[in-house]
Amino acid sequence: MICQIKGVFLNRILNSPLLMGCQTKGLTGYPKKLPYNPALKEKARESRKGGSLSEVLLWNRLKKGQILGLDFTRQQVIGNYIVDFYCPKLALVIEIDGESHGFKWTYDTKREGFLQSLKLKVLHFNDLNIKKSLDLVVVQIEQWIKDKPFY
Repeated sequence: MICQIKGVFLNRILNSPLLMGCQTKGLTGYPKKLPYNPALKEKARESRKGGSLSEVLLWNRLKKGQILGLDFTRQQVIGNYIVDFYCPKLALVIEIDGESHGFKWTYDTKREGFLQSLKLKVLHFNDLNIKKSLDLVVVQIEQWIKDKPFY
């Protein structure tokens, strides 16, 4: 299966070992339906029930279209990964980086590369910044969106 997305051939992505076990049926053109590993569905559901304080704080500001009327999902499965927040309309992933991320540099780099290969944009915010300056983080997200030509 060869699908072209803005000059990037998806056959490399779809046949990647990173997608083993993922459902990719229906991927044509720009990925409206992202690769999805159904084995992670329950783990994502459990993560939504719990979550760190910074995840809950940011989610309370992202949900229900509070940021520029955009819909976000929480703990979204994309391929073999679960991202903190995802906005399908913008193809935007928002990640909260805590202390544990300092020890997973190789994993995080591989994950980031995979997400970018799907033409997703990834914004990172530090856990402490969300806890101490949530309003500033929200302003930064809004400004990033407003700076994009498609806004």
